[in-house]
Amino acid sequence: MKFKILIISLKTTAIILLGINFIGFFMPLRNSEIYAESNTFFKNDIGLTEEQLLEILSQKNGSDKDFAIKANDAINKGIAHFWMDEGIDKYNLRVPIFENYILYLASYTSPASFMKYEFSDYQLALERGVGLCSQHSIILSEILKKNNIDSKIIGLSGHVVVMANIDKKNSQYWVLDPDYGVVIEHSISQIEKEPEIIRMYYAQHGYSNEDIMKLIDIYGPDGNFITDGVREYSGNNKYYFEKISYVAIWVIPFLILCISYTLERSMKPKSV
Repeated sequence: MKFKILIISLKTTAIILLGINFIGFFMPLRNSEIYAESNTFFKNDIGLTEEQLLEILSQKNGSDKDFAIKANDAINKGIAHFWMDEGIDKYNLRVPIFENYILYLASYTSPASFMKYEFSDYQLALERGVGLCSQHSIILSEILKKNNIDSKIIGLSGHVVVMANIDKKNSQYWVLDPDYGVVIEHSISQIEKEPEIIRMYYAQHGYSNEDIMKLIDIYGPDGNFITDGVREYSGNNKYYFEKISYVAIWVIPFLILCISYTLERSMKPKSV
């Protein structure tokens, strides 16, 4: 009797998990209310739908420089800077159970790392449509790499940007800030030597002198680090845990079904 209850429980668990996964195919990560959200970091922070954003990013016309500028602008307009606690479930900062039940459960077992979760997978980040400057930069860096444009994710002291090789022939790198929507026509090494050179680029986009002064201080050389991409920036453990979890959410229920089937067969009387 106990084995029968165990088998039924295992089968039920597997079916529930598979059902959750299939529901996820039809549930969007992006909440359309983000377009009317008044508490984003920037005013009128998001104007492109996911479909519009994907369409822009899928078309690489012209030079690497042209595409890098276009992608930076599109991500600025298509991803909202929002990371407040009010968005944990409203804007799926906590990965919802229908998307990945492992990452969802992790938000309760390790809330410091998973309660408000930053995706390593840029496609998932694009779909959700919200994130910090680091999420913006992860998306941009991966999009550029996908289009054969060498890029680096740069961690500053309080901000994250991207450095892209916009001219392979001359190995010319520019700094791109998709969160602020600014393109700086200098490499990070040039900016670190003279942070004041960023002023004109942010001023052209209408940022206040107070904001610019903070950014000039942030762009100083202290505490900056350059990473080759999202895996190095996020860390191997987090990067691979996310990837493995998206496989495991399907493997686990099938393993449970296999175990229940094996137990069920072991209970049948053997024929003489």
